[in-house]
Amino acid sequence: MSERDLIGYGATPPRICWPNDARIAISLVVNDEEVSENLLQDGIGKREVAGESLSPVPLDRRDLANESYFEYGSRAVVWRLFRIFKKHQVRCTFFACAVALERNPAVGPAITAEGHDILAHGNRCPRLQRTA
Repeated sequence: MSERDLIGYGATPPRICWPNDARIAISLVVNDEEVSENLLQDGIGKREVAGESLSPVPLDRRDLANESYFEYGSRAVVWRLFRIFKKHQVRCTFFACAVALERNPAVGPAITAEGHDILAHGNRCPRLQRTA
């Protein structure tokens, strides 16, 4: 096991010079996981239970309101973000779930065409909430 460096630069940090004498650098990341939620029609035996509120719909039935909640980002928000990024000449990194890119196949090519980076965010975004 290698030793950890707990001292770093100590009292003599290097002078960092950003382009145009900028004083701050920002790393912008977009999670593209909308529409990667679990759906009964996927044949996986369960639907997504996370959403804006607890659903009164039985777990063995489609919850169309919850599905539309997840669709909004894919149908509207991602395209709005592309327009904003283009207007302000901002490049960012998209953490994208494979299922989201499969369900909205125009997004992947748009990410790369606009010069953004794309990183794998798994097949589906893991849900960290109750399951029933």
